[in-house]
Amino acid sequence: MEYPHLGSHCSFANCRELDFLPHPCPLCTNTYCGPHRFPATHDCNSAELNDRIIFDCSICSGRIFKAPGISKDDTVNLERHIQSRCCDYLYSSPAKGSRVPCSVEGCHEGDPMIGLVQCNACSSLFCLKHRYRAAHQCSADAKAIKDKEDRKITARMKIEEHLGKRPLEKTATPSTIVRPKRLNPKLELMKLKTRAKGDDGVPQESRLYFTVHFPESSKKDPVPLFFDKTQSIGRMLDRIAQLGNISNNNHKLDSVDPNRLHLLTWPDKTNLATEKRIEHVLNNGVDVMIEYGNSI
Repeated sequence: MEYPHLGSHCSFANCRELDFLPHPCPLCTNTYCGPHRFPATHDCNSAELNDRIIFDCSICSGRIFKAPGISKDDTVNLERHIQSRCCDYLYSSPAKGSRVPCSVEGCHEGDPMIGLVQCNACSSLFCLKHRYRAAHQCSADAKAIKDKEDRKITARMKIEEHLGKRPLEKTATPSTIVRPKRLNPKLELMKLKTRAKGDDGVPQESRLYFTVHFPESSKKDPVPLFFDKTQSIGRMLDRIAQLGNISNNNHKLDSVDPNRLHLLTWPDKTNLATEKRIEHVLNNGVDVMIEYGNSI
C-alpha cells in the first residue's frame, strides 16, 4: 500500500474496511467507517451502559444520546452535536430522506448526511445553498455597516466639539473654458471631397470643393459641391441657385437691385465679384453662401 500509515480499519468485525476519515464511537471509543459510525449500526457493547436517555435534534431530526454519568436534564451532548454540525453523538441516523432546516427562515434544504455549515461571522448554521454571507444576509455584515456609521457620527461630533459646528460650504470650482476644437484642414477637405456633388464632366485636377450655404429665408441646410476652377463667380452663382431651387432673376435686375443674388464668403459675408474666376478669389475647401442683397 502506498500510504499504510493513513486511516484505520473499521472496528466492526463484519466490515474491516479501510477508512481515511474514521469516526470514533463516543461510547466504546473504537473507530468505524461512515456506515458503521453509529452505536446502533456496529452493535456497540457499551450501548447497554448508557441509560438510553436521548434527545431529538431540532436541526437534523437525529437522536442524541445523553452523556453517561450526568443528570438526566443535562443536554451537553446535544449542544456538542449541534457544534459538530450534526455529525457526532448520534444514537441513530436521521430518518432517510429527511431534510435539515437551516437558519434561513423557511429553508429546509440541509442535507442530514452532510450536515450544516457554520458561518464564521455570525456562528449560525446554514445549508450549502445559504452558507455564504451574502446568501443568508449575514447579520454580522449589517452590524459592521452600522458600526462604521456610528464611528463616522462619533468622529463628526468630536470634530464639531473642538472646532464648532460650521455650515458646509460649497467648494468653488473654476468655470470650464470651452475651447473650440481645432480641425485638421486636410482631413476636412478629404471628408468634403467624399460627399461633394457637381458636374462629373469636370476633370479631377480642375475641381475646387466648397461647403455652400443657401439664403437664410430658404431654411435649407448647407451642402458640399464642387466646381470647375476656371469658371467665373457668376456662373458658380447661377449653378448654386439652380441646384438649390433658389429664385434667380439676376439677368433681369441691375447691379444695385436689392433682390439681386450675391455670392459671399462665409461667415464674414464678403461680396465676390461675378466676373472673376473662382481660382483667383476662393481657396479649396472654404465655405461660401448665396444671399439676396436686401438680407446682406
